[in-house]
Amino acid sequence: LFSLSLLAQSNGNEIRPENQTVLLKKSNGEILRIHGQICSETKDTVLITVEKINNTKTSIIQKFKTICTFPLEIKSNSLNDQAGILIKYDPAVKNVNCFLYLFNEEINKLQQVIGFRNLGMIKTILNNGKTYNYSYASCGCADNCWKSVLFKIQNYQIDTLAYLSCDCEKLIERMGKNEKKASSNCDNFNNINKFQKKDTYWKEKIKNGL
Repeated sequence: LFSLSLLAQSNGNEIRPENQTVLLKKSNGEILRIHGQICSETKDTVLITVEKINNTKTSIIQKFKTICTFPLEIKSNSLNDQAGILIKYDPAVKNVNCFLYLFNEEINKLQQVIGFRNLGMIKTILNNGKTYNYSYASCGCADNCWKSVLFKIQNYQIDTLAYLSCDCEKLIERMGKNEKKASSNCDNFNNINKFQKKDTYWKEKIKNGL
């Protein structure tokens, strides 16, 4: 997941957390300006306006509302070379909790990726010229309860390819449609090398064809 740029609207030297603008560069080089304005009556909803920039002219191509956190946090991102934005929701969550909107060229609009907000932190693996994405999210037990999902985005929804999780004691694996408890416990992952070992785990699974 690659972050591009973030511009905060300001009034003099004062940053206004309810008002942000990001620039989004599409694969064809076109620039979109995406403006977010917190709805003052609720503070948990943002109005998103998407503008196409053509030389010195701009034209509005989309407006929509979505749930957000306060203060507002919007970042421009690309996932597997598809341009998009992340809108932060619930800053209390440790490992990122965001709505992902990717730009759909067919309808010329940003479209929400269903299920992305539940994934948590996202990492990318490159293997034989192909990009894979996996997530990590903690569920408690002093971070000994967690779930890591290898996924792809299909029709703007999260498609789970496999996952590895810990229920505080036992490892649970799912490859395809088959879920099983691993023979070992979580100790091999629940240590200071946790994230490195998850990365190695997924690289090996991908290399071996899951």
